[in-house]
Amino acid sequence: MSSTIVTSIGSNSFTKVFSSSGSDAVGGLILLEDSLESSSQHLLNHLYSLWLPTISKQHRNIWFLNFSSTISEYKQLSKKYNNSNFIVIDYYSDSFGWNSNNENNNNNNNNNTENLQQVPMIFKSVKHDSTSIIKDIQNVYNCVPNKFKENPIILINSISTLVLKSGLSDTCNLIRSLTNYNFNKVKQDKEKQEKEQKEQQDKNNKKKIEKINKIETGIEGSVSNRIKMEKSFSCIFAILHTDLHEYEQSVQKQLQYISSVSIQVTPLSAKLKYSESLPHPYESTITLITKKRSGRVVRNVEYYYINNVNGKVEFDSAESLQTKQEEQEPDPTQNLSFNLKLTEDEKQARDSVVLPYRHQGNNEQTLLIEDPDDEDFDDEDPDDDLDI
Repeated sequence: MSSTIVTSIGSNSFTKVFSSSGSDAVGGLILLEDSLESSSQHLLNHLYSLWLPTISKQHRNIWFLNFSSTISEYKQLSKKYNNSNFIVIDYYSDSFGWNSNNENNNNNNNNNTENLQQVPMIFKSVKHDSTSIIKDIQNVYNCVPNKFKENPIILINSISTLVLKSGLSDTCNLIRSLTNYNFNKVKQDKEKQEKEQKEQQDKNNKKKIEKINKIETGIEGSVSNRIKMEKSFSCIFAILHTDLHEYEQSVQKQLQYISSVSIQVTPLSAKLKYSESLPHPYESTITLITKKRSGRVVRNVEYYYINNVNGKVEFDSAESLQTKQEEQEPDPTQNLSFNLKLTEDEKQARDSVVLPYRHQGNNEQTLLIEDPDDEDFDDEDPDDDLDI
């Protein structure tokens, strides 16, 4: 299906991407691309202020997959929002697995119980491959209270570290699995017991079920097994540091390809950065590329700045910024001792003047002017003017 790119200039499209609900909700991978020159930390703080407070209408349960931050940063984040509780699966504290043997052998049984009593809830892990990460999420999903499973979002901080450790292919497999995976399953022990009890019954009734399905649907297999599984997480939000993959452009292109929304944080252009008519001191440029289900690709351009009064992040679209610049652009004709502007009557008189080139084609007499200095030119003897 061919996709069409539409440039849409809207206001505050960045927040709308995460606040959409129902059929307009954005699922799949939301990729936030930043660099050392244009950090996305202000934008992350803005999202945390919307998601973490329990009073907020846009409250979300965040599941952090931590690959590049210390545990103290998450504890400070929780205290900032009145001890807000969230889940952190930590792969950074013991990224090489040097301390895993001693801790796991001694505290394997009581580990989950202690973690559930912490604020925020922190679960440590070592292995970075996609299969192990899915197993870690499954184990945490089975033991946490149900309130943390309501409208959850996975935040990978950062996916650049995961790509460098596990490779691009394994990371893409993890994203595809998390996008459509359903972790809301019965525990493995109960599943084994139920399978053993029903295994004998299924063998006896298998032939009968296949015959019935052939008549009703025309295909073999059990109708009850073909149930559409709902995904457990509404979306996967990943942070990509593009300057870490400067010499591997395929990393950024591949992740953009499998993403539903790509948010690119880039430096301001030189024209905006050194402009004296900007209404606010903008930090960076935000380019949002959203892929619709119809195949249409919508591109939005915004600029964000920090409000000096309340310290919040605010946004201006490219269209509104252009309007504000035109309103604040200084008039060079002000405070002059003479007038350079025309009145309305003078403008009408100027517009009513017919310019010489507009006389052509009006069936009027044409005035031909010949230069008397020009010498006669004879077509029969083109060399007549030569003195030979």
